[in-house]
Amino acid sequence: EVGYDGRLAAIGMTVDAHRGLLWVVGTAFFLTDGYDPQKPACSGLFGFDLDSGEQRQRYLRRDDAATHFLRAPADLTLYGIDGLYLHDGDLVAVQNGVEPWRLMRFELDEDMTAVTAAQVLELGQPAVATTAAIAGDAIHYVAVLPTDAEAPSHIDPLLHEYLGRTVIRTVPLD
Repeated sequence: EVGYDGRLAAIGMTVDAHRGLLWVVGTAFFLTDGYDPQKPACSGLFGFDLDSGEQRQRYLRRDDAATHFLRAPADLTLYGIDGLYLHDGDLVAVQNGVEPWRLMRFELDEDMTAVTAAQVLELGQPAVATTAAIAGDAIHYVAVLPTDAEAPSHIDPLLHEYLGRTVIRTVPLD
């Protein structure tokens, strides 16, 4: 957990070896301990010193903050993006909030404020992608295979789709 004005769930991390920081994205949502839907939503980016673990950077966003949306063609949805990565000036997205899920590459305009083209990299594989990392000219994503096993009763039904076997898949970006 990362925190500011309550607890936030760590939903993404990357190491910034050049600055000696671990960057963590945190947000409050229904699976976060102590989550209160009546409170304004909060998310942030936190930088932790790799040696000491102390927080060195903090960038916060609350629901009442100004929001700038990425523009896209009318026939292209940006809904359901779970992971977003910058590669060679394009955005690569794990878009698992849509059916079927997909791994997308979005070409951006010069100002990086609008999508000018989109390419499907993977579509509807049996393993549903959750998060990824780019290394060189490939994206490696963590995915969960479907399972026929019945979920234990103590696990929230909203989590049942994540109970399968975990796999790592690689897709070239060139």
